[in-house]
Amino acid sequence: SPRITVKVIISLFCSYMLLSHYITTSSPALALEDCHFPAIFNFGDSNSDTGGMAAAIYRPPPPSGKTHFHTPAGRFSDGRLIIDFLAKSLGHPFLSAYLDSIGTNFSHGANFATASSTIRLPDPIIPAPGGFSPFTLNIQCSQFLQLKSRSQLIRHRGGIFASLMPKKKYFAKALYTFDIGQNDLPEGFFGNLTVQEVNASVPNIVSTFSANIKKIYDSGGRSFWIHNTGPIGCIPYILVNFPAQKDEVGCAKLYNEVAQYFNHKLKEATVQLRKDLPLAAITYVDIYSVKYSLYKEPQKYGFEQPLVSCCGTGGKYNFNSKTVECGRTVTVNGRQIFADSCKRPYVKNLGHPFLSAYLDSLGTNFSYGANFATAASTIRLPDQIFPAGGFSPFYLNIQYVQFMQLKSRSQLIRHRGGIFASLMPKEEYFSKALYTFDIGQNDLGEGFFGNLTVQEVNASVPDIISGFSANIKKIYDLGARSFWIHNTGPIGCLPYILANFPAQTDEAGCAKSYNEVAQHFNQKLKEATVQLRKDLPLAAITYVDVYSVKYSLFKEPQKYGFELPLVACCGYGGKYNYNSSSECGGTARVNGRQIFVGSCKDPSVKVNWDGIHYTEAAAKFISDKISTGAFSDPPLALKQACHKTKYLLAHAKILRIINFSLVACCGFGGKYNYNGRTVECGRTVTVNGRQIFADSCIRPYVKVNWDRIYYSDAAAKIVFDKISTGSPRINIKVIISLFCSYMLSSHYITALRPALAIKECEFPAIFNFGDSNSDTGGLAASIYPSPPPYGETYFHIPAGRISDGRLIIDFLAKSLGQPFLSAYLDSLGANFSHGANFATGSSTIRLPNRILPAPGGYSPFTLTIQYSQFLQLKNRSQLIRDRGGIFASLMPKEEYFSKALYTFDIGQNDLGEGFFANLTIQQVNASIPDIIGSFSANIKKIYDLGGRSFWIHNTGPIGCLPYILANFPSQKDEAGCAKSHNEVAQQFNHNLKEATVQLRKDLRLAAITYVDVYSVKYSLYKEPKKYGFELPLVGCCGSGGKYNFNGRTLDCGRTVTVNGRQIFAGSCKRPYVKVNWDGIHYTEAAAKIVFDKISTGAFSDPPLPFKQACHRSLD
Repeated sequence: SPRITVKVIISLFCSYMLLSHYITTSSPALALEDCHFPAIFNFGDSNSDTGGMAAAIYRPPPPSGKTHFHTPAGRFSDGRLIIDFLAKSLGHPFLSAYLDSIGTNFSHGANFATASSTIRLPDPIIPAPGGFSPFTLNIQCSQFLQLKSRSQLIRHRGGIFASLMPKKKYFAKALYTFDIGQNDLPEGFFGNLTVQEVNASVPNIVSTFSANIKKIYDSGGRSFWIHNTGPIGCIPYILVNFPAQKDEVGCAKLYNEVAQYFNHKLKEATVQLRKDLPLAAITYVDIYSVKYSLYKEPQKYGFEQPLVSCCGTGGKYNFNSKTVECGRTVTVNGRQIFADSCKRPYVKNLGHPFLSAYLDSLGTNFSYGANFATAASTIRLPDQIFPAGGFSPFYLNIQYVQFMQLKSRSQLIRHRGGIFASLMPKEEYFSKALYTFDIGQNDLGEGFFGNLTVQEVNASVPDIISGFSANIKKIYDLGARSFWIHNTGPIGCLPYILANFPAQTDEAGCAKSYNEVAQHFNQKLKEATVQLRKDLPLAAITYVDVYSVKYSLFKEPQKYGFELPLVACCGYGGKYNYNSSSECGGTARVNGRQIFVGSCKDPSVKVNWDGIHYTEAAAKFISDKISTGAFSDPPLALKQACHKTKYLLAHAKILRIINFSLVACCGFGGKYNYNGRTVECGRTVTVNGRQIFADSCIRPYVKVNWDRIYYSDAAAKIVFDKISTGSPRINIKVIISLFCSYMLSSHYITALRPALAIKECEFPAIFNFGDSNSDTGGLAASIYPSPPPYGETYFHIPAGRISDGRLIIDFLAKSLGQPFLSAYLDSLGANFSHGANFATGSSTIRLPNRILPAPGGYSPFTLTIQYSQFLQLKNRSQLIRDRGGIFASLMPKEEYFSKALYTFDIGQNDLGEGFFANLTIQQVNASIPDIIGSFSANIKKIYDLGGRSFWIHNTGPIGCLPYILANFPSQKDEAGCAKSHNEVAQQFNHNLKEATVQLRKDLRLAAITYVDVYSVKYSLYKEPKKYGFELPLVGCCGSGGKYNFNGRTLDCGRTVTVNGRQIFAGSCKRPYVKVNWDGIHYTEAAAKIVFDKISTGAFSDPPLPFKQACHRSLD
């Protein structure tokens, strides 16, 4: 490893001591400077997949995502992943998945991870049953290199997408994170390899990993953060499928030893990589040890039954197969059950659900404690009490009385039994519980709003603190022993103070004298805790400096990802967006009309919610800070708060929380979004003579303050995290009309009576499904980018099309006056406002036997997968449009889905797969009905989603393609094509045409056009000179031979060995006189002629021109 100076060693030692709670301060001069990573590029599997697999192939259903996102969010989890927390800690948004083209933003990095990904090429490959992701680490690296080059082209081009791409300099300064390898091991296990055989594969796996690190380094990457693999033997899907000797925790010992061996080799590799890559900073991260500790000491972290999954179908480990069943209906013991989530996936921290409010009798559960806090509560009895105005009637003395009632009555209920008994805390919990306090701010506020001077408020503090101490002692006398006491926050930074009490402000813009009152209160509170420790010798009393943490949000907001911290998110009017007469959730009268006082657009970047309360984002930050113990006296973490001093560091077994706290989040108007002395959030208030409703901001999760006094959910969460650490007939008119249309397009006549013409359709969008004949970039973006000379004719660079230029679908879009279709899987500069292209090269209708990237494989994106992607686009695009912002204009309007043209060109590869699998002609023919059945099923599903206009291409003369002619010598027809192979294509087309006839009967509202592409394409081989072509059976780009095609794969653009020497398979000089481009695909020149022919309707059933394809046939 690199040499480290003495200064750095000391700095690291001090950092460690801080984390261990041995010391609480350190000289900043000794600390290493934080890195400024402007972007993160992540590579991995499901442990860090933020939506790649979901967008491309399979989207996890509910209840995935329920905990944080409340809806499936592309993650194979109930909520966020390690990579999400990592990104947030660097001040970045969640990473966009590279394969997710909907609402994607790569300005701060990209995520190439997909669930089930491996380092090496797996077998089988998804979507095959039991398969692993087609997006291996090699493919992810290839995707990264594409992003790196293409993103800069997009930035140089300018426009809406430029700002969504990372800057060029970011690639050298970014953090490259890796969490992959776990799936390489079970692939071996599920492949029936022994433990020894899997171990033997590890060096090769790690070698492949290192090779990819080097490729990223060569492209400019310098900072690498590499996770080892976790304890695979503790995961239910291993425990269920591989009975083995267990260790002390109950994990499969042998399988964990394989993971440890992998980690040993990975660590050795990182050491070697540091030598090989001298400019790289490579960090090896021991995730294994951390994860294993969760299984070994679950209670320490607030977990339970760590080997049992939350979402599953039952059994010892709540897992019953080789695949994830969560969110699916499965058959268990002959009956169907839904694999749903457990009730408490959040069992963490102290392992408790949200506290039930004592005064809330609906659905209340006190088995884990109770919350006596109420908004506007004080320590002392206030002068003005709700509902007459003022403060809560439930001051601290009353809260104590309520607690005393709960303590006695709960035990009577438990003794009585019945349904309520289980909802009460056990008797022993009262002595073992954690008692939390966050109160006193309103006592100060009451003084200010009671027109007391700062000096008078200060003078009242001792009596306030005395009242507090008295209640602590009474609770102690009832058996309480562990107390966690928050001081009060910087009240002078809250909009409701700033708006009502003009005063000298400090460097943060806060009211200086008012904050000094809060500091005086805190000094007296701390003195009181010291005395309480003396008076209550059995008590563990922790004083928590919440003030310092909260003030840091106002003083250095940008450091923590916040902006305008003194301005409320939800409110209306003034410098601080606060007006007591126009509070959050209320209404305000503006220019003679009433408006609703709502939330700001992004609460996640706000400290204050409603003028008084903090946002969830702020609360989360505060919680993260205070939970470590760094702001506590004694400096103990939340989970150690049962100890009296910092020298007793054993983890506390705190079973319940009883919380006396203040809550906040909603307001209206003014500088601080608060305009009075009372909370008006959710009320209709009068502002400047007119009524308005004080509503919430749009994004409370970026706000600290809620409604004038209280903190938002986001703020509370941050605070907690810190303190817890944790063909039909057509009538004569139509025939005449169609004939005339055809004659017009063929230039035989130039005028026609409009009355005889069928009105042209207005297709606002096109949704295309298919294979390489219509792929505009899907395969290139996801797996295999085509090298030069692909794209040379029109685009002059590779453009995602497996051709020298444009495809039929490109000409089709242009004829409708629309831009080229964006590939659904291409997340760089994608615009779906006029449709989307789900086609990918090598796609089939049915699931193929071999799947890319396996050699000789076919696309993982079958027609069924393409339908699934379309379904996602349909649903997610409307959510994005409703949300507004930069991406809204890039999504199709809702009504476009019923008015769009749905185009299909797929099936050729289903036949080719049979031929290359050595099936006979008869066997391939026998498979056709099932292929067509699958095709029809997908058409029906799209119809059920609102699709009405379908344009369906049959398959072309496959026997005329060089890759068939070179591999399957057979009898030739007059054009030189393989006769028997073309007859299979014709059989396919016959069955496809029959299917379209049936579909018209089944789908009464659909306009279904069958397009005979075969006849047009075959004419190019039979009469090439007629169209200006030559040598139609010979590919333009290839590596020699009779057909300029050698082998089963494409050589175009690659260096290959032929007869012992290496040659570059380049393009011919005149692609525009060639029918075939690379042995399989057509040239742009050929595609243009085919489109010109089929667009007239002369090769369609019904014989309607392309632009009339929304019309159904008429009897």
